[in-house]
Amino acid sequence: MSKKRDLLEAGIACILILLYIWIENRWIIALAVPLLLKDWVIGLCTQKTTLRNLGLIHWKYVAVAGLTILGKHFFGRYCAHLTGIPRISLFLVGYFGWATIQMFLLLEFFSKRIEKAGASTGQTATWTGIIFLLCHMPNPVLMPITYAGGTAASYFYSRMKRKNLYLFAIAHLTIAAIVYFTVPAFLHHNFRIGPSFSRWHPPIQ
Repeated sequence: MSKKRDLLEAGIACILILLYIWIENRWIIALAVPLLLKDWVIGLCTQKTTLRNLGLIHWKYVAVAGLTILGKHFFGRYCAHLTGIPRISLFLVGYFGWATIQMFLLLEFFSKRIEKAGASTGQTATWTGIIFLLCHMPNPVLMPITYAGGTAASYFYSRMKRKNLYLFAIAHLTIAAIVYFTVPAFLHHNFRIGPSFSRWHPPIQ
């Protein structure tokens, strides 16, 4: 029964996230949040799990990642006109928290549930990569990268004795920065996904 529940929860969460991406309704993601967070909240409150077990190490690191989420918002709204080193620096700062959230959900929620349902390490990594790919459709640049990255992250994270999500967040951030600043924007559409991918237009010079 527990294995079926793990697969069901992973499936429902994936569907809700995809609906949020494609329908663009924030209330949908509100339905997913309790499902995504319930085990961690209960575990932390009852001291059955720790931040170390979740790969988050310590509250101070969580706080830093949280602050960079605000940095991402600031970068997107007020610093998009910057170029060169300032633009790259703000991108790195602003994207770190978002990269941490993505790796946390991908590895601590989806990957672990698939593995607990009885999948092998290789099968778990493959399905985790597929889920990450689906969440980045229809972006032709991001889809193959997220499949490869999600698969590799799941495989190595499952074999890591002392879990550290930040290593994977930094790897994610590094790859994202390389792609963002080296691949022409008309191909990756500023990392847009879902319906917003087709709505993107190059900025007027």
